Amino acid sequence: MSKGFFIAFEGGDGSGKTTQIKLLAKYLKDRKVPVHLTKEPGGCDMADKIRNLLVKGDVNSLDDLSEFLLFSAARHEHVRTTIKPMLDNGHSIITDRFYLSSYTYQSFAGGLDFEFVENITKKAIMGCEPELTFVLDINPIHGIARARERQLFQDELRMESKKLAYHEKIREGFLKAAETSDNIIVIDAEQSVEEIHAEVIKHLENRKLI
Repeated sequence: MSKGFFIAFEGGDGSGKTTQIKLLAKYLKDRKVPVHLTKEPGGCDMADKIRNLLVKGDVNSLDDLSEFLLFSAARHEHVRTTIKPMLDNGHSIITDRFYLSSYTYQSFAGGLDFEFVENITKKAIMGCEPELTFVLDINPIHGIARARERQLFQDELRMESKKLAYHEKIREGFLKAAETSDNIIVIDAEQSVEEIHAEVIKHLENRKLI
């Protein structure tokens, strides 16, 4: 059985990743491409348990180092038990966030040494790299408003509760990361849902992934 492809969606909170992931999944399923949707932190039983520590509670309940180590543990289990086995069995994977979030949130914005973050991350992912990472770029003011509206009756607001300056730093980090790799594609998330989806498909076709 041929190996599937691996796509990650990144971006600030409220950038519309979930919507675009669902649209892409439908597009692929309509074309009989076996696809599995997943997310970080999460994607397997152990990572889902770690997720509760990361996304709930007070904004200052964890420092950047603890946050990164928990993300890395969840990521390793996610790759080991879900992503690699499914890719090897011919499924394509679309994930809502992957390690670029740690580079941006805990290193660029949080101040952790990048070499340290990169070394731990490489061990955690065991060589499992996305073919493409889409960064949905949005003004943090608009993104935070969207995220809070979406989660009005939920309790996963720990990250969204951080100050605007932090979210502006996150945006800057994603844009700088995109300058380092041709496999990181920035898309204007202030466009319509349909326009964003069309861009995603265009890039996948250009890379001959679909």
